[in-house]
Amino acid sequence: MSSPIIQLIVLAAIAIFLILRLRDVLGTREGFEKPVVTRTETERVTNRGKFEVIEGGPDHDISDHTDDPASVEALRLAIAPLHPSFAAMLDRFASAQVRAAATVGGNIANGSPIGDTPPALIALGATLQLRRGDDMREMPLEDFFLEYGKQDLAEGEFVEAVVIPRDSGPNRFRVYKLSKRFDQDISAVLGAFNVGVENGRVTSARIAFGGMAGVPKRAEAVEAALMSKPWTMETVREAKWAFAADFKPMSDMRASATYRLETAANLLERYFLDLEGQLTSVREVRA
Repeated sequence: MSSPIIQLIVLAAIAIFLILRLRDVLGTREGFEKPVVTRTETERVTNRGKFEVIEGGPDHDISDHTDDPASVEALRLAIAPLHPSFAAMLDRFASAQVRAAATVGGNIANGSPIGDTPPALIALGATLQLRRGDDMREMPLEDFFLEYGKQDLAEGEFVEAVVIPRDSGPNRFRVYKLSKRFDQDISAVLGAFNVGVENGRVTSARIAFGGMAGVPKRAEAVEAALMSKPWTMETVREAKWAFAADFKPMSDMRASATYRLETAANLLERYFLDLEGQLTSVREVRA
């Protein structure tokens, strides 16, 4: 048998082998696939996640009413008109592809101390609905996180929904994320602030952080230091010392404990200035 014929046989054998391997990996159409559904770009954006703002109910809540698990991108689109600061932070959450696939429930249920959505949702007063079969229970989101790696989740339970109460007053909610890279990076510190003020005095305070403890956690000592006090820079600077009572952060590759504690306290001052109209852009570099 001549050499060219042998070469052709070898090449044909290799081609057949590759075809069979590709078939095993990619599969074949068997006739049971779902039909391809074509939608306009408007429909894709409108229906993504199917978040609805509920009007007329007793609690005026923003609830997740979606047939599929609600993605982080669906939350970003739904929350943008109500809390632009939250939506701006979510725009830095991983990449567009990851936001479209990642679910809000998953970002909560994994219990990560540096997850981006839990501190913001805690500061908004969100409640968590857990289900196991026909049994459903509800709790404040901050109570779900017990300690590092441990959540208040019984065997067989799953996160069914997150309910965010609508604030009828002026929008004073802000979220700030600190990371080594601006985009697509894990938070070193993430602070969420929601302080209510009437007649110049603090009437409510919900402040929560990620990256400062083994779980997403409220800054209860800081909140107490603000309550019923005049909403002034002097009050804010006095309350900054309470951060050491709330948090004992760790040092790791993202930030030192000292950096975390100092920047978390400074974010409270940034929040005050933000509400006073003195906005800070972390994208600006000044000499």
